[in-house]
Amino acid sequence: LGDSITSGYGNLCSNGTSNPHDSDYKDATKAFSYLTAEALGADHSLISCGGVGITQGWRSFLAKDLFSKQSYHRNQTKAYSPVRTPDLIVINLGTNDRSKSASRAQFKEDVKAYIQLVRSTYGTNVKIIWAYNMMGDSYQTQALEAIAELGGESAGLYSIQLSKNTDGGNGHPSTSGHATASAELVAFIRNKNLLA
Repeated sequence: LGDSITSGYGNLCSNGTSNPHDSDYKDATKAFSYLTAEALGADHSLISCGGVGITQGWRSFLAKDLFSKQSYHRNQTKAYSPVRTPDLIVINLGTNDRSKSASRAQFKEDVKAYIQLVRSTYGTNVKIIWAYNMMGDSYQTQALEAIAELGGESAGLYSIQLSKNTDGGNGHPSTSGHATASAELVAFIRNKNLLA
């Protein structure tokens, strides 16, 4: 679950390229989330949108709105009703909240509400990793506080700081940045035995 980073925005071009939002310059199959699933031999399902935030972003809707609909851009009334329950969920959000200077206190509360929404959809025992730092500060202090207040690892809520990389379009991670983040995430998942 994520934003433009998870969607692979600008990962096929370098920072400073004109029109990095062009579809020629993005590939979600070369983004950290897909690469991680591929390395682990896992199925992959992606819900992400560039510009979306938890509290505030560059879109007229928030991550909770995107997640709660079967296909937000096609039908904003049909609720999301998954047919399978994931073994593990990775969330990478907060970059747009930071860039829009959202209230940090509200962000923390909204992170808790978002995690609870995800768990109300997939089950209270689904394991979640909050991944952060790929473009720098993404209100990680508040996200980590929210995770701790929800019970942390003893409650199946994990966090990982991934390597920062802003070499891609518009300061997003490049393909090499995504590959590095994926390797870190794969090692973390294996070390914590999260897909056992």
